[in-house]
Amino acid sequence: MLTVKDFPEDRQVYFKNPNKQDLYRMPYHGLYHNTMKEFPEREYLVYIPESAYLSTPAVLLIPDEQDSKLGFVENSGWAQAADENGMLLFVTDPDVTEEECCKMIDEMRLRECFTANKNYLYLAGYGTGAARAQRLAMKNPSAFGGLVLAGACDVPEEELKAMNEVPSEVPFCPLSQVSMPLWLLTEKLTENQRAVLEYWKNANKVQPEPYVSQGSTWYLPSEYTEHSLIEELVGGKVRVKEGVSFNPYPSVSPDKIWKEQFSRYFRSTGIGNFNLKVWRTEEEAGVEFKTIEVDGYRREWYQYIPSKMRQNPDYKAPLVVSCHGGSNLHKMFFPATDWIKVAEARGFMVVFPAAALRHFPKTNWLPHAAWNASANDEQLNDEKFIREMVNYLTEHYSIDKGRIYATGHSMGSAMGQRLLLAMPDIFAAAGLTSGVLRGGFFGNYETPGIVEDHQRPIWILMGEKDIGGGTPENNPDVAKYIEYWTKRDKTAAPEHPKTYQTGAYATRVYCNKDGVPMVHFSTVENKPHSCTAQDSWFLYDEFFSKFHLDEQGRSVYMNSDAAE
Repeated sequence: MLTVKDFPEDRQVYFKNPNKQDLYRMPYHGLYHNTMKEFPEREYLVYIPESAYLSTPAVLLIPDEQDSKLGFVENSGWAQAADENGMLLFVTDPDVTEEECCKMIDEMRLRECFTANKNYLYLAGYGTGAARAQRLAMKNPSAFGGLVLAGACDVPEEELKAMNEVPSEVPFCPLSQVSMPLWLLTEKLTENQRAVLEYWKNANKVQPEPYVSQGSTWYLPSEYTEHSLIEELVGGKVRVKEGVSFNPYPSVSPDKIWKEQFSRYFRSTGIGNFNLKVWRTEEEAGVEFKTIEVDGYRREWYQYIPSKMRQNPDYKAPLVVSCHGGSNLHKMFFPATDWIKVAEARGFMVVFPAAALRHFPKTNWLPHAAWNASANDEQLNDEKFIREMVNYLTEHYSIDKGRIYATGHSMGSAMGQRLLLAMPDIFAAAGLTSGVLRGGFFGNYETPGIVEDHQRPIWILMGEKDIGGGTPENNPDVAKYIEYWTKRDKTAAPEHPKTYQTGAYATRVYCNKDGVPMVHFSTVENKPHSCTAQDSWFLYDEFFSKFHLDEQGRSVYMNSDAAE
C-alpha cells in the first residue's frame, strides 16, 4: 500500500546538503499529490522512484473511469516499471479534461518539486482514458514522444478528420500530419479504433504493407522523403496488438511498453513541431560514462571516441566540449544535438559534462543542474571541473591540444562563453546556441576571472523566436555580445558586418584587419529557444574546423598566419 505524501516544503536543503557522490539523483522518492495552480480543485499524483535522476523522462497516465488514480498507481504495474527504468509518473483523475492536461504539462516544466525533461514525455490512456489520451495527443502531438492506447478510443471519425484543418506550428502542415509513434492494445479492433489507427498511419507516413512480428502488426515509416533527415525522422512506428486480455489492465506489462515503445523515441526541441528522433541507449550511441573527483565532489561526463581515434592510436583528434542547458542533463542532452554523429564523421572526440547544481532561495524550486557561468562562490566551480576534465582527457587520449572547442545551449551557451573568456589557453573557439551573457546567474563581461588580451573566434546562433529576441535590433544582450567581441577581437564595428544567408541561417560576420572572420552571429528563421542537429554540423564544418591554436597559444585561421 503506497502512502500519498506532500512534497518537502524546504527544497533548498538539498542544495546545502547534497549527495557528493551522486549529485543528480532525485533527493526524495515515493508517491506525492500535486494540485494544479490554474485548477486548484484538480489534483494529480506524481510517482518518483528511487532510481530517478534530475531531468528524467516521464509518462502521463489517464486511467479508466472505473478506476482511481491511486488504484491505478498501486495495481497497474506502472510503479514497478518506474522503479526499474527510472522515469517519473504523472497520474490524472479519469475525468481529466484536455485543458487541464495541457496546463498540467506546463506546470511540469516549472521545476518546482521535480525536473521532468519536456523532450522525454510520453502518454498512455487506459479504458475510457484511451479516448482522452487520443484527443490530447492529436491536438498536442509535439508534446509527446510516444502514445499507447489501451481502450476503446471512442473518438468519432469526423473529429479525427477535423484535425486536417487545424494548423500546426509549421506553416502548411496541419496537426494531422505531425507524427507520433503509436502502440494500440485491444482484444479486437473496433471501427473507432480502426479510424484512430488510420489517423496515425497517415500522420507517420507509413508504408502500405505492414509486417507481423511478436504477435503485433507493425507499420513502418516510408523510406522516401524529400526532407532532410538530419533533424528528424519521417515518422514513427505504428504497432497494433490484438488478442490482448484486460483484467482489468492489459496483459502487456508497463515495463514492456516502456522498453519496446516509449524508450525508443523522444522529441527534440526544433523549428516548429519538436523533432521526432530515435532515442539510443548509451551502448547504442557508443558513449562512455566517466567521472573524476573535484573538491570532494564526483563530477561526471559522457564521452564519444570516433572510429578514427580507435583505429589509429597516432591520430591526434580535436575535442569538442558540449554543455547542456539549465535543468537539462548530460545523459538527456547528447541524443538531441547529434554531436556524436558529427564527431564520428569528422574524426573528433566529443564530451558532454554535467553542470553544478543551482539553488533557488527565492522561488524554492528543487535544485537542478545549471552552469556556474557567473563564478558564484556559493556554487561548485565549473571552470575548475572543465579544466581538470580536459587535463584528464589530454593525458589519457590522443588529443590535439590546439583544437579544443566549446559549444553549448542556453545556460550551456553562457558557460561556453565563460570558457572562452576565462580559459583561452585551452579553448580555440566557441560556437553556441540560444544564449548570450545577460548578467546575474548567466555572468557578464565584467565577471572576475576573465583573461584579457586574447583574441578568440566566437559564433552564436539565436532563433528568430528565441527568449529575449533573436537579433541585435530586438535583443540588447545580443547587441552587447556583438559590441564586446568585435572590440575584443579587433574586428569591423558592430554596424559594419558582412552578411550572407544559407537556408534559415542569416549570418553577420565581423572580420579583423587581415580579413579573418573572428565574430559571427546568426539568426535562424522560425526557430525558438532550441539547439538542433543541423546547428552541430553547421558549427563544426563552417567554424571549428577552420581555427586552431598554435604552439604560442595564438588563434590561427585556415592554417595560415596567426589571427592575433
